[in-house]
Amino acid sequence: MPPFRIRLPLSLAFAAFLSLPFAAGCASSVEDLLQDLEGEDPDDRLDAAVELGESGPEAAGAAKALTDRMARDPNPLVRAACARALARIGPKDAAEAFVRALDDKDPLVREEAVLALGRARKADAAEAVASLLAKDPSAEVRRACARVLGSLEAAGRVEALIEALSDRDAAVRFHAQASLQRITCRDLGPAPEDWQAWWKEFRTRMEASPRYPLPR
Repeated sequence: MPPFRIRLPLSLAFAAFLSLPFAAGCASSVEDLLQDLEGEDPDDRLDAAVELGESGPEAAGAAKALTDRMARDPNPLVRAACARALARIGPKDAAEAFVRALDDKDPLVREEAVLALGRARKADAAEAVASLLAKDPSAEVRRACARVLGSLEAAGRVEALIEALSDRDAAVRFHAQASLQRITCRDLGPAPEDWQAWWKEFRTRMEASPRYPLPR
């Protein structure tokens, strides 16, 4: 008899995925989950992505299937769940897929892709994340970008974070300030003009000191 699986509506299932771990020993086999991931029922696909993400190293072989489904599933909750699962499994070659997902039409998928790049500590993706911080219409996505730039310790993205101090969303401004403090080891407060003045002075000093490369 196949293991019992609780079925939830898509929105509730994804909320559970973000907040509650699945009970150990209740998951289906990876092979069964991969079959469900390719099924016609979006509930099945969402459940499969959630459980694959909870399977840890055992699901390493599912990375390609999750990457493909993240790119093409018609349901944004499934795409977002695949991004989260893929980040938890942690394949080293998934960064390019996450960068492509930054262009997804759904903000939840873009947010998950940003957070995945942060968890992977992909400093070479900082430019793409900084670009999204400047232009994304979703405040949730911009908040994720501001947080992740700090975790990437992307010194070259200082200008983008200073610009974000003027964001219309208060949480974006908060996370931008926190990331600037982490990157620069300075606390200049929330005013963008104070950070701009410091950054201008810092660049001038660095340009006069060829021993230290200037972040771009």
